[in-house]
Formats: sequence, structure tokens, C-alpha cells
Amino acid sequence: IVRIIGASIIVPIMEELFWRSFLLRYLIDVDFESVPLGTYTPSSFLITIILFGFEHHLILAGIAAGLAYNLLLYKTRSLALCIVSHSITNIILAGYVVCYMRWDLW
Repeated sequence: IVRIIGASIIVPIMEELFWRSFLLRYLIDVDFESVPLGTYTPSSFLITIILFGFEHHLILAGIAAGLAYNLLLYKTRSLALCIVSHSITNIILAGYVVCYMRWDLW
């Protein structure tokens, strides 16, 4: 239960603050606060999704999720929607892991 709560609440908040709010903008300009949320550059986009993928157990799934969250941010400019989407993804994954006892996915 603690792991599910952490994965569905704490992790999405912390990861989205780091990946989408900080790193995407820092890769554009070290004065990241001057870069509007959702600003696109090819290099920040690619670097972020690749690193996000390598942070996760299943690299390709992590890259796909990072791609989806980046695109959501670019389209909506809403970090909150990225957090909610990430949370929903993690809740669904947790449900699958627990129901099918696929502990290797965690």
C-alpha cells in the first residue's frame, strides 16, 4: 500500500517537477525560470525523453511515457496535467502488478 501511494502520488509530483518543469527548461537556458513552461527545442525534447527512459526499469516504456508527457506539456502548457497523467499511469501499472503478480515490472 505504501509503495502504491508513493508511486501514484509522490513519484509523479517529484518526477514531473524535475523532468518537465526544471530539466526541459534548463537544457534551453541555465536561467530556466526565464524559459516559459512548455517551450520546445529538439535537443531538450530528445535529451529529456531519453534520460527519463534510462531512469526507469523498462527503458523503452520509460521513453514512451516521457514522450507522451512531454507532448502533453507542449500541447497544454500544464504541469498539473502531466502530474495527473503520470499518476494515472502509475496507478494502472500498480493495479496490473498487484493483480497479475508481475513484481518484475516494478
